[in-house]
Amino acid sequence: MSEESKVCRHCGCEIQDNDGYIEYFRQKEGQEEPEVTHGCRDCDKAIRIKDYEETGIIRDRIWMDATLIHHDMENGRKPADAAPWVTKLVGEMEPIKAVGKEWERRVWFGGHEPWKDDTVTQPYDGLSGFMDLRQYKEDDKGRRLPGVLPEGSLQALVVPARNSGFGAEVDGVKYLSYTMCGRSIFQCEDTESGQFVSVILDEDSPSPRGGIRSICATPKMAFLLLGRAITDWEAGLIDLQPNQAGFGF
Repeated sequence: MSEESKVCRHCGCEIQDNDGYIEYFRQKEGQEEPEVTHGCRDCDKAIRIKDYEETGIIRDRIWMDATLIHHDMENGRKPADAAPWVTKLVGEMEPIKAVGKEWERRVWFGGHEPWKDDTVTQPYDGLSGFMDLRQYKEDDKGRRLPGVLPEGSLQALVVPARNSGFGAEVDGVKYLSYTMCGRSIFQCEDTESGQFVSVILDEDSPSPRGGIRSICATPKMAFLLLGRAITDWEAGLIDLQPNQAGFGF
């Protein structure tokens, strides 16, 4: 074993140069440089699976793992019953994605359907008929016409705003919004447990192309958080105020 070799701290196997691996950093008091250890890709995934099975919390990376494995199972590259935890997790995400789409319709678009309304939208310039893409109506100088963004919608609040970030808290749920570079993120977080779920939207599109962006929550908590966001918004309880540091960037 060469001096440069890396060894998995979990299983003790040597990690080859072309293998994927994880680096763990730990800096003890008085040390100038952190102690660096490594974990192999298989052990790292096994730890994620164990965490999900023991806590029930779905996190981004285990969701990605499950999605890729499930795709292989559906396409015959792995047995249909290869990983029961995969089928369980993918099934648990379906109601979350569905309530995420409902949030998009009722909060992001304020209950409106601008993609169906020819009075405020038009075919996307230069791509008429291609994937049925639409855009909000503009004047002859390419400026969005006033009043076309859905009234009472989160989109109508964040798109013209000078601030990128907003935040609010309602009865133990923290809401954060951040819009930048054509995308808008909205996160719901349970302040007691720290569990959260977020959705991502196409900033100035009139079409429903959003979806779940990130998750660190049990399926029940994620579903409840998005449902709370809908009812709190429609009740006028989410008073978003400028908050640039909400997401930590």
